[in-house]
Amino acid sequence: MKKQNPEIIPAKILRVQKNFERWRTEKRRKRAPIPLKLWTAAAKLCKSYSIHRVSKALRVDPAKLKDHVEKSPRGTQKSSRSAFVEWSPPAGNLSVSAAEYIVELADREGGVQRIHVRGAHIAEVAALSRELRSGGG
Repeated sequence: MKKQNPEIIPAKILRVQKNFERWRTEKRRKRAPIPLKLWTAAAKLCKSYSIHRVSKALRVDPAKLKDHVEKSPRGTQKSSRSAFVEWSPPAGNLSVSAAEYIVELADREGGVQRIHVRGAHIAEVAALSRELRSGGG
């Protein structure tokens, strides 16, 4: 039977995981509540990672973690860097294409930005994609 590779845990989660493990080994009472400082650190991780992933790595109740995420200042699970981008073809371009394109760009956290483009030339769509990838949008 093959051994499964352990899940690769990001460095941010590992740091908080070590703090949780240190607290677990140093606590005096067996059923002591998790300190607010640790819950806050765990909730912060949920801005970049799913509640399931964080709760699994930190060995905490996902429902309790979700409560702390919802009580955190931003209250949202993942931060959204998306913004509306208005794009117009160059002014000197008189030829209008009837083609439609759907451009999907994935970010490092696994999110996908989807853009529906109508009436642009493929070179313009490619330029738009490059601009959005570089963060200039």
